[in-house]
Amino acid sequence: PSHAFSGTGLTSIEIPAGTKHIGDSAFSNCPLTNLTTLTLPDGLETIGDQAFYRSLGSPNNSLQELTIPSTVTSIGAEAFYNYQGLQTVTVLGSDNGGSRASQLKEVGDAAFGDAAHNAHSEQTTIIQPDHPELTYTGLVGTDFYLPAEVDEELFTSGETCYTGNIT
Repeated sequence: PSHAFSGTGLTSIEIPAGTKHIGDSAFSNCPLTNLTTLTLPDGLETIGDQAFYRSLGSPNNSLQELTIPSTVTSIGAEAFYNYQGLQTVTVLGSDNGGSRASQLKEVGDAAFGDAAHNAHSEQTTIIQPDHPELTYTGLVGTDFYLPAEVDEELFTSGETCYTGNIT
């Protein structure tokens, strides 16, 4: 249900099998500091707006890996907002271990953050080993692993997620 555990001191969770919906703000502003990996259960269909939201003043730096099952059809706005430690998001589907083709059709605004301070990002310099004159200095961000059937445009840097802009 919506706001089920919002603002409680939960440091870890396990979403049980058979769960179909995670409501709006269900776990918003829960610390979840003991959670480094979150694999949502097969059969889950929707993740509500701000379901795991973290306020700007208290980001989650613990969660590093998130796996979304092929049964999820929508991820709400700001669902995983301000997860600065999030390194990989895997959406399962027909070609990467999902139980079926991914059903994902909607990703809400800023679902995974929308700027450098929201998603996993860090300032770094990358130097091309064979051509040291080719360097990039800037932000790098979360890696998204998507099955072939998911439209990559659902994950637009600066709108639904932050993957690190290379300009």
